[in-house]
Amino acid sequence: MQENVEKESKVSETDIYGVKIDQLEFCIDHGKLLATIQGNRKLGDGPVIVGPRPLPNDSLWRSALEQRYNVTVYDRNIENYKKKADVELAHTINKVIFTKSPGILALVSGDSEYDPIVTSALKCNWIVESWFWNMGMSGVLKDKTIFTPLDYHYKSFSCGFGPDFGKDNRVLEVIGHALRNWGNREMINIFAPLNVFSWWNRINDETLHLYFNQKMQLQLVESWIKNSPHELQFKEKSFLVRKALHTLGFLR
Repeated sequence: MQENVEKESKVSETDIYGVKIDQLEFCIDHGKLLATIQGNRKLGDGPVIVGPRPLPNDSLWRSALEQRYNVTVYDRNIENYKKKADVELAHTINKVIFTKSPGILALVSGDSEYDPIVTSALKCNWIVESWFWNMGMSGVLKDKTIFTPLDYHYKSFSCGFGPDFGKDNRVLEVIGHALRNWGNREMINIFAPLNVFSWWNRINDETLHLYFNQKMQLQLVESWIKNSPHELQFKEKSFLVRKALHTLGFLR
């Protein structure tokens, strides 16, 4: 996993969801990103993950343990940590393509610096996939690899966190004791199967606000809450009142 997956997502996400980036924090769960890329495919011998250290609650750690990944991570406060991760990843890929039987190499990056490695892998009869955001993807890598834009899959591994200061989104307020332990991972687990992007904000320990740009999306989540095993209360915040407050200048 590479740092620029997150950095470039902050650019392309404005096109994906139609909100200004300064309104929310765009969060990626790397374990869910890994699951999205892997799909139903079986892993090869000695799978490897190299990159900056994910957050402690990222589901990547559980995936790595369950599937026996060889994980090399670098703390973000170490000088040149991204460069060190790039060098380690390049070394690992070279070792794999020259010592293992050809298979599929999935590269989560859009950086043209990986072109020499990709070229070597192709010469050794490897199939090379690249997964990245459309905006920021190297044209060279796109032409040489089987490219899958993350833009098509972002709901399965990402969410937005922070308040909505706009006037057009609908707000669902959810209250319940079970919410105390909910975070980004839990929100993605709920929203992704509904094909809805998770944008949420914590008001207090037992109250969340969920934001939607379509009424149908809100109704899907309402239905999920009604059928969930958790004792949750919910209500839609007045859409017309929010628009009026924005018009009067109380919401920016």
